[in-house]
Amino acid sequence: MIEHTRWMAVVVVMMLLCGAAPAQQVQMLESNLGNEGPAFEEGMTPSSLGWGADDQAYPNRLVVYPQDGSELVWVPAGEFMRGSTDDDEDAPRGEKPARRVRITQGFWLAKHAVTNAQYRAFCEATRREFPARSHQGDDHPVVFVSWDDAVAYSEHYGLSLPTEAQWEYAARGPESLKYPWGNEWDGSKLCWGENQGPDGRTFPVGSFPQGASWVGALDMVGNVSEWCADWHHPNYYARSQADDPSGPSEGAIRVLRGGAWNRIASNCRAAARNGFTPDRTRDFLGFRVVRSFR
Repeated sequence: MIEHTRWMAVVVVMMLLCGAAPAQQVQMLESNLGNEGPAFEEGMTPSSLGWGADDQAYPNRLVVYPQDGSELVWVPAGEFMRGSTDDDEDAPRGEKPARRVRITQGFWLAKHAVTNAQYRAFCEATRREFPARSHQGDDHPVVFVSWDDAVAYSEHYGLSLPTEAQWEYAARGPESLKYPWGNEWDGSKLCWGENQGPDGRTFPVGSFPQGASWVGALDMVGNVSEWCADWHHPNYYARSQADDPSGPSEGAIRVLRGGAWNRIASNCRAAARNGFTPDRTRDFLGFRVVRSFR
């Protein structure tokens, strides 16, 4: 259990289905944001929870990761058209060519970016220095974190950063939408350069439920740019594998996705990509985590 978070654990028995034996007991936990959901366990999927088939998304449901209190949403296996076509005038060369990519195994994605409260608890547990300039509220996304910092947090809790393909698939879905909510721009559905939060920066995570992606992930564009696991190369899409691409084998910069509070509209398309050196920190750089099957 992490500090700064009030935990509540109760054991419930799931309802009898058609006279069958009682379903597996599920521990319920309160997340870092105060919402309740089943406690994540290794190998857990929607079908094991009684939600339904594993090949479906459940945008209104979540599980809680016990180690750091993150709310996780299910991203089913599937395929989508990654990148941008020549018809998109906002798309630079690094987003092309558009190619069909398959995510062959479902995974759990953090519904929100890691917050100041979560990262502070990690720093206290590992005796790291909290980034003093990430000074907005506990429920705002942590910023001034490098790729190396994000990996350290993830590994400490048995998590990882999403691959770039996982991130884009969770943002765009099988329909390969231009934005998480659809194909039409709506600046009221995210925090960006013309709709900024307190102090002209971020909003608390999850402030734009109307901008949710098809799996229920929030702030996939806007608020903060998010580190991904991959090395970045502008020509990678042309030579990438179709199944579960994980980026180039080496490089100098790591992938960033998702626009930010200080970005223009074209930077907040779900296909937009950028990159920085792994040691760089800025006031718009944050991250979210995934739990993939091992």
